[in-house]
Amino acid sequence: MEKVKKEGKRWKVFGIILAVWIVITGGGYFAYETSRQPNIQPTSFQFQTVNDPKVARVVNQGLVREFSSFDYAAQVPGKYMLVFTNPAPILSSKTVSLSYAAGEQSKSISIELKFSTPNPALIEVDLSKGQRLQGNFRVTSVGLDINAGVDFEILGSICSQAVSFKFELVNSGEVDGYATIGLLVDGVSSEWSNKYFVKQGEILEESGAVILDDCQKHTYKIVNIEQSKA
Repeated sequence: MEKVKKEGKRWKVFGIILAVWIVITGGGYFAYETSRQPNIQPTSFQFQTVNDPKVARVVNQGLVREFSSFDYAAQVPGKYMLVFTNPAPILSSKTVSLSYAAGEQSKSISIELKFSTPNPALIEVDLSKGQRLQGNFRVTSVGLDINAGVDFEILGSICSQAVSFKFELVNSGEVDGYATIGLLVDGVSSEWSNKYFVKQGEILEESGAVILDDCQKHTYKIVNIEQSKA
């Protein structure tokens, strides 16, 4: 009986040792697996830009005989023009008394559209995105066609920039992983990003494109926003 008890204790001790060994080695394996992470980095950047300048009619009031007002918020930055045209320059001359505000600047001027002068009068202003061009004007006529008025429109000399890019993704880590890659424009995150799966040791060739609402010179960079283990 005493021998059975001793054997039972021996097996109990062995079981405890075995359990401790499993915990230690299993925990070590878990810690080892946790430390194995991907290292996905973008490299070999290539950028190409194409500018697309154009003139667009953003406001068209047509013929204004006496008085009118306008209020336009710029959808994109650029140069905008108030255009006044005398539709009957042979019959009458016109005077346009104009008050307007463009962004934080305001002005009041008088515009003469004389006899035999078919060319329109142009008032050019610079607007940033979201800035407003607003004001009013009154038309007076002298000549035979005193009720003719003037044609009024606002044109925008705007430009967009198509940016296409290529890059490689290199996973030099120990395991497969996912990476969310984004484009920085002048150091600021743009609307473009994408998520990629990259195997350990793999090199992927990828590409993308964005449209910017101006034609200014910018700096571009492809960055890893975040990554995770597959």
